[in-house]
Amino acid sequence: MLGHWGATLLVFVGIPLLIAAILALVWVTSRFKLIFLDNLVRGRAQIAEPWRRLGTLGDSLFLFRVGFGVVAFVVGAILVGTLVGLGIFTGASEGRGLGIVGLVAVGLLFLAFVIAVVYAALFLDSFVVPIMYRHNLLVMPAWRAFMPWLSTDGASFFLYGLFVLLLFLAAAIAIVAFGLATCCIGFIFLAIPYVGTILLLPFLVTYRYLSLEFLAQLDPTLDVFVATQEKAPAEKG
Repeated sequence: MLGHWGATLLVFVGIPLLIAAILALVWVTSRFKLIFLDNLVRGRAQIAEPWRRLGTLGDSLFLFRVGFGVVAFVVGAILVGTLVGLGIFTGASEGRGLGIVGLVAVGLLFLAFVIAVVYAALFLDSFVVPIMYRHNLLVMPAWRAFMPWLSTDGASFFLYGLFVLLLFLAAAIAIVAFGLATCCIGFIFLAIPYVGTILLLPFLVTYRYLSLEFLAQLDPTLDVFVATQEKAPAEKG
């Protein structure tokens, strides 16, 4: 591979730059999840001040998201590697009963894994982040504060996930309809970072408020809107 300059650039330059860009994007979005929440709760539009004040919480969220992503990728790769390594794909394609049973079993296991990852990511964004903000907690203590509620009323949280899925599905249909109705010009506007965010802002605000109201009905101490009458989280003096 080192005998080809294109492959060398890809391995030693392209892949590291791609990883660095992904990590930078995850870091910035982790901080802006808290900044966006802070601005909604306080009814303002500031960046510099909450960027500094909520930086520690944002960095904690960033580290957790990176670790969670790595673990999810490794487990998913192991499941796929199991299908290939045990010859399950080959056996199923040849119509062997054992291969078909193995494919169905591992397929169901992979489906359960995907659902678990999706719900974990949803709960992180919908509930753990607001708990971090409300009580000035790092991500793992915030998870520990959230888990008793999840174990107590898991059915409600499961239904919440289904409702959010329908909300995202409706938004996706609306976006596709908007793009097609404008002869794909709408897709171009949505692809522009700032413009796309402005166009999607009503949906983003609705999603964010939904999770905050869901938390508030569980326990008044989880109501982040109380922060509008109290000192800001992590703010000193």
